[in-house]
Amino acid sequence: YDVADLTTGGVFGLRPTSALTLAVGGAYAQYDPNPDPNIQYDEPGGPSIPFSARTRYTGVTAHLIWDTRDARYEPRFGERSPPNTDALTDRPLSPHTGTLLTIEGMRFFESTNTDGDFAQLTVEAQQYLSFWSKYHTLALRHRTVLTDPDNRARVPFYQLPYLGGAHTLRGYDTFRFRDLHA
Repeated sequence: YDVADLTTGGVFGLRPTSALTLAVGGAYAQYDPNPDPNIQYDEPGGPSIPFSARTRYTGVTAHLIWDTRDARYEPRFGERSPPNTDALTDRPLSPHTGTLLTIEGMRFFESTNTDGDFAQLTVEAQQYLSFWSKYHTLALRHRTVLTDPDNRARVPFYQLPYLGGAHTLRGYDTFRFRDLHA
């Protein structure tokens, strides 16, 4: 399958302390999934993927980030750095000590009546412990994504939380495992 998407939005945040960031944001997203013309879907032995019509969402989000890692992300001129994106949590920063805790709540409002409204909560914690010298660091990471669709609503398969790939579960292809929760 192929998913063409268009997303636009913005984030407003403030940093009351050097370690704490609070932010709110909003976005508009349009998804247009297209099945692969070379694959017969819903045939015996074939894949069954629920393709929807073009889907449009408006969304609101809130972030809370506590970051005391000793290697911080420094955005270069012209780069976007909204809170809790892969640019901040998955970038190889090589910290030696510190903690990263992120909590992000998102609410999606679907406007085309093809799927439905849903909410997602993402919680991630990282802890870095240095021992013997700064050349030996133990890194611990936990990430949970919970999705809550409204009554009888479907979450489009391309927006389901997933495991697989270099940032979530090495050794498995990206998007290998997906469900309502990860």
